[in-house]
Formats: sequence, C-alpha cells, structure tokens
Amino acid sequence: MLRAILLFFIIFLSYTLKAAHLKGGYIEYEYLGASLNKPGFTSYNVTVFQYLDCNSAGGQIDESIILGVFNISDNSLKTSFDIGLSGSSIIQKQSFVCIDNPPVVCYRIDSYNAVIDVENSAAGYILSVQRCCRIPGINNVFNSSNTGVTYTIKLYPSASGNGFMSNSSPIFSQEDTALVCANNGFTFPFKAVDPDGDSLVYRFSAGLNTPSREAKPNPPLVPPFPNLSYVSGFNAGQPLGNKVTINRNTGIISGIAPSAAGDYVVAVEVDEYRNGIKIAETRKELHLAVGNCNIPRAILPDNITNCNDFNVLFENQSAASGINSYFWDFGDSKSLADTSSAARPTYVYSDTGVYKAKLIVNPGGVCPDSMVTDVRIFPGFSADFDLKGVCNQLPYQFTDLSKTTYGVIDKYRWDFGESSITTDTSNIKNPVYTYNNVNTYQVTLVVSSSKGCMDTVTKSVSVSDKPVINLAFRDTVICIKDSLQLIASGPGNYSWSPATNMINPTSATPVVFPKTSTIYFVELNNSDCIARDSVKVRVVSSIAVNAGNDTTICRGDFINLFAVSDANVLQWTPATGLDSTNIKNPRAAVTGNSITYTVNASLGSCLASDAITILTQPYPVVNAGVDTIICFGQGATLKGSSTATLLQWQPSNKVANSTSAVTATSITSSQSFILTARFNSGCTKPVSDTVLVNVIPKITVSAGNDTTLVVGETMILNGTTNATNFNWSPATGLNNQSAINPVLVVSPDMVTPFSQYLKYTITASVNQGCSASDDIIIRIFDKPSIFVPSGFTPNTDGLNDVIRPILAGIKTFDYFRVYNRYGQLVFETKTPGAGWNGSIKGQPQSSGAYVYECRATDYTGQKRITKGNFVLIR
Repeated sequence: MLRAILLFFIIFLSYTLKAAHLKGGYIEYEYLGASLNKPGFTSYNVTVFQYLDCNSAGGQIDESIILGVFNISDNSLKTSFDIGLSGSSIIQKQSFVCIDNPPVVCYRIDSYNAVIDVENSAAGYILSVQRCCRIPGINNVFNSSNTGVTYTIKLYPSASGNGFMSNSSPIFSQEDTALVCANNGFTFPFKAVDPDGDSLVYRFSAGLNTPSREAKPNPPLVPPFPNLSYVSGFNAGQPLGNKVTINRNTGIISGIAPSAAGDYVVAVEVDEYRNGIKIAETRKELHLAVGNCNIPRAILPDNITNCNDFNVLFENQSAASGINSYFWDFGDSKSLADTSSAARPTYVYSDTGVYKAKLIVNPGGVCPDSMVTDVRIFPGFSADFDLKGVCNQLPYQFTDLSKTTYGVIDKYRWDFGESSITTDTSNIKNPVYTYNNVNTYQVTLVVSSSKGCMDTVTKSVSVSDKPVINLAFRDTVICIKDSLQLIASGPGNYSWSPATNMINPTSATPVVFPKTSTIYFVELNNSDCIARDSVKVRVVSSIAVNAGNDTTICRGDFINLFAVSDANVLQWTPATGLDSTNIKNPRAAVTGNSITYTVNASLGSCLASDAITILTQPYPVVNAGVDTIICFGQGATLKGSSTATLLQWQPSNKVANSTSAVTATSITSSQSFILTARFNSGCTKPVSDTVLVNVIPKITVSAGNDTTLVVGETMILNGTTNATNFNWSPATGLNNQSAINPVLVVSPDMVTPFSQYLKYTITASVNQGCSASDDIIIRIFDKPSIFVPSGFTPNTDGLNDVIRPILAGIKTFDYFRVYNRYGQLVFETKTPGAGWNGSIKGQPQSSGAYVYECRATDYTGQKRITKGNFVLIR
C-alpha cells in the first residue's frame, strides 16, 4: 500500500511539473467541401493552435492532441481524432531600451493540423481540445495552476441539411505580443480576417476550464464546458477590469491596464454574420502579460471618422509618463498650418475627404514613437427613424430618416429591443415588425455610409393593447346658454357620440352645446387598434358662489379665503392684501381694522357674486414681570400683567395659582416662568413672556463639634462654609474673627464660677445678602482632667445612649476600658470621643454598675489615669 501511495505522488508530481505551462489556444477550420471518400460526409482542414510558456520542453510538448467532435443536439460524443504536431514557433516582444522593467512577452505556439471528415448533421457539431494545466499565478482567476484549458469551435450545417454550410472559420492574425504596462493605456489587436467575407462581431467571453485532472483527456469530456472562476474585480465580460473594452467591430482591445502586474486570461468570442444572420462562433483564448513599466508610445485609433463637422480633437491614447513632447501632422495638403506640438490639439479641416494624420511622441529625443491613422471628414451624417403603429399583434412600420451629405447610406442594422428573442433584428432600410407583448422597448438603428460614417440612434417604443387617448378633462360643467369644445389628442381617427347638439363629431376637438347633462363617448381607431373613453358634461342653468362666513383674525396675520362654486372664472375685489385675485383660495394680509372682499364668479353666461368681511383684533399684551433673586428657602411673588383675560403660568405645578397674573412660588432652584395670555374670541392666538427667578444656592456653614478646653490652652476653631464671606462672634480670645479658622486662647478672665461654657457663632453670607450661621459650645476646665458621667441610658432615644470620657486639656488619648462586676473587660477604645453603647457583640447588657479606667497625656506632658464606677440604666 505504501509503495502504491508513493508511486501515485511521484506520478502526480511529474504530471504537475510537466503540465503547468499552458497559456491558451484556439481552433481554425477550412471548408473543403463534400468528402471524396465518404458519401454523406464533409471534409475540413482543421488546425489547433496551442499556446505554451516559452520555456516549455520535454514532456510539456504534446506530440499529438485529441480533438473531440460532439453533437450539438445532445452534447454526446460523435467521434474523436488524434492529430499530430505539425509545427512550432516562438513569438516574442523585444524589449525597448527606454522602458524600465518590461514584461516578458513570449509564447511558444504549437500547431496540430489534419484533414477530417465529419458526417453531415441537421444540428451541427462542437469541436474541442482539452488540456491541463495553465501556468501558475494568473492574476484574474482562482488557483490557476490547478485549472485546465478547453479550445472549442462550432460547425453549423447548411439550411437544406444536405451537407454543411460553405463556411471557413475566421483566421486570427496572431499579433499576440502586446507590451502592456500596469495602469497604462494600451491597444491590443485581437482581430481576425474572414476568408468568406462574412461580418465579424467581437465580444469578451469566459475562459473555459477542463472538467478533468487528466493532462490530455482521451476522449475529451462532453460539453457544456465549465467557466473559469474569476477573482473579485474581474469577470467574463471584464477580464481586464472595468477600464478595458473590446471594439465589437474591429476586435481592438483598449483601455487602461490593471494596476497589478502579471498574467491575465483573456478569451474572445467572434460571431460570424452572413446577410445579417449569425452562422458561426469562434473563440480564442490567451494569457496577456502586464508589466510594472511605462511605454512612451504613440497610440491612435485605427481611424478617426467625423461625420458631424470639420473639427477633430486629437489625443494620444497612451498615458505613459515618459512622453515629454509631441508633434502632430494632420495631413491637410491644402494648409501650411496643419501641424501642432500640443498634447491635445484640435484641428479644423478645410474640406471633406480622407487624410493621413501622424503623431510623433518625443520627436528627436529619447524613445520616440509614431503612428499614422486615417482621418475621415464627411459631415452631415446622422441616424434617425420614425415609426407607425400602436398595438401588439399588429405590424409596426419603421421608416429610416437618416441623412448623409457625402456618399450613400449602405448598411442598416435594426434591433427592435426584445431581449428574450434573437429574431428581433433586420438589415433592410424600412422594416416592418410585429410585437407580441405589451411593453416599452428600446429600438436601436445603426447606419453606415460608403464613406465610413457610422451613427446610432435609440428610441423608446411603447407597445400597448390599445391606442392612448389623452383627454384635456373628463368631468366638467357649462352654463346652459353656452357651448363647449371637447379636447382629445393621439394619432388616429375619432368618432364621438351621441352626435346630437355636436359639431364635427369625427374630429379630435368637436364642439357641443347640450341642454342637459350628457356623457360623451369617444372612440379612437389607429390602424385597426381601437381605444374608448368618455367625458361627462354637467349642464346648469345658474351658478352660486360662497365666499365664506365673516370672521375675525389677529391684526397683521394672513388668512386663506376660499370660494365654493362651479364657476371656472373667479375675480376678487379689492386686490388690497391679496396674493392673487383670480383663484379660489387667495391669501389675504389684513393690516387695518377690517376689510370686505367680494368674489365675482362666472361660468360662461352664468354669473354670481358673494362677499366676506374680515375684522382684525390686536394681539394681547403680556408682561411676566421683572427678573428677581431670592435666597434659598425664601418664597417669591410673580407679578405679571396682560390685556387678555385668559392667563396661564408654566410650569403650573410650581406656582400657587397658575391662572392669576400675580401669584406666589416657592422653589429651591432657579426657574424660568412663562406667562401666556390670549383672548377667548376674535384674535385667539396666544402671546407669551418669560421671567426668571434666580435662587441663590443654600448656604452651608459649620462651626465644628462642641468640645472642651483648659484655661490657657490654645485651640483652632474649624469652621467650614460654601459662602464667600464669614465672621466669628464674639471676638473675645480670637486672633482674627474674620478668618475661617481663627486661633482661640482661653484666658482666666474669660471664665467665672458661674460661666463654665463659651459659645462662638460663625455667620456666613454671599454678596446677594443671603446668610446662615452655626454655634460651637466649649466647656472650660481650670486644669487638665478626664471626666466620666456617673450613668447612661442606652435606649436609643438619642439622649445619654453612649458612655464616653470627657477630655479637657488632653494631648494624647491612650485608652478607655469598661469592666463588669466580674472583672471581665466588656469594652475598650483608643479613639478620642468614642464610647460604649451598652452592648457586647450586638447583645444589650443588663442594668447595673460597671467599672471604668481611662488613661491619657495632657497638653503639659503629664500622664493622667482616672478610675471609677458608672451605672447602666435600662
């Protein structure tokens, strides 16, 4: 098993190395006539051209190829031929000294030739050769080294079925060595010559894969043949990207090359037309090399034909950066000024004719290049046509209206726009065509003249099931005393009914004078295509007009008037303030106290009039009052006023009475209040005014926690506030009563036996006059001491819930300990101000006596220890 696997990989590796070298190919055939040896057969001289990498050698060269012949009717294999190698050639593009990094453009072309006999068939045959594999690294297809190539062509039978059509395939010129530089303009002649003189039409086609991994399938696999898979940005119709096109008439591929250098698969199908009928398909495929280079070239179209005027704009189709100068010779022998050195010159020829124009790039410099093209000047040529016809299933007559001043129009190609079929074409001058479906079709006419002029015109053709009748109106009204002209349009013959009280009932615009309301029916006949429609004419003996009810509006406002009437003519008077005087609903601007408008209505001989009076009332005057400032916690009074009686304050939930002009508000932050006023009749539009109540934020101030001091001890009062101004009182003992943190020194004369406490108040204010204050109580001792109360009541009533030592003149605090009657430690703290709440681990302790011990160091540095008893009372 291991040996079999190893042998397989050796064979596969050898096959891959030999096979990945193909670069395209194609098939040609020459019709030789009926077979001399096989009755009922036709002979062809078939040549297969296979493109290879120039370095191909040894096992990569096929000594023969297998040509498969398949029935078009069911794609089955008819027969196959083993055709031997008949010749080889190398075609190569020579490098130019002025081109940096030119691409390697080289093909080895092996040809295989044989005369084959194929049995006559009513359907025809597909010929194909299949090979694997292509060269690796092709830019526009996926995984190119694992893809094969299929060359194919079709043989079509004659119309009678007796043998095959006398037709030979187009012969390609093999001008396949274009030097193409990335992102540069280029022209590549992918063209062929037809030996039978048939017309050729070129188009891009998908590159074909080989549905087999065999190097040379024998026999070839049956069609249809799979397309190559293209990478993003490329497809069968755009194998070189969206900037490159192929001329369908000449096979010239031109445009701007892709931006990435490398090889690209390009496949072109050539369709043969004989007498306007497609008779054959031929396809050729090769790999186009694109290099990272610039080519200073002179590139002109094969010919420049101007069939409009004598002006021609000349432009080099190469965008290479190495072009520094130009010389144009426009070939006009009747002028001495028919040259130019501009990059894009315009030349006006003096007469009609065919001229030889020449472009030289970089004349006299490095890398010159030149090209000559024919310039054909035959103005006065244009394509145009007319048509007659309306409905599907009935013939349309197309009439050529094209014009030419020089030569004659000798070729016509019509495309009647039915994309679902291929028989919608004609090459006669004035064809007749019948559409089978209702739709809008794009009809195209291409005309050519004997002078080489070509022009195209496309028109939309609407095909319907009946003609289109365009009516000016479908429902109208007239006065009984008057007549009316009915108006229809559209090509064809008209018939109106009933003809009573009607003049010219067979015209598109008859005149009627009915005495009662009547429906008139119209029939339009266009080439036996018939359409019908109707017009309703209402007859009245009189008309009325209503201008509307009198009304009141706000002075200076606009109002839309609206007249109701069957009249077709209206006239408003006076014109003062109106934007129009002859429409039903003019817009009126009333600036005075009042105005009366009269509308006169007419319907032919029937007349009527009416009037409307517009009164005006001024807008209400409203004043929300003056902006004000209040302190936090204060109330404010809103003092609004208005000439209107209906008032509303917003926000309504922040005022005492939202419908009173004067009302109170109590707010904690600044607020804008809107007072809206309106009248309850007449000018009812609201008017508003706004007042701002600015609330000074709440002033916070703290004098600090109550504390103790010893006579002679120094303390800093710790005041805090958000205000900008502050003051302490009284000033006794303070070093600076205007400082936020003044220093307090208690002297003996500040304490009396009846006054053991000092009270200091800090008052904070802002510039707007808002203020707040706070006090601190300081208990004074004559010497440093530790005082513990004799009892406490931890019942969470906020009074005496915690037992703690009171420290006077103490600098550092060591501890405060509490023991029960058994001598057990139940509480200890080393934090000044902390105390015991009567619980141990959350469990309340029973009432009774407890022992405490407290130790600290006073501000003189002396240690002080205090011991004693207190009572817990519950």
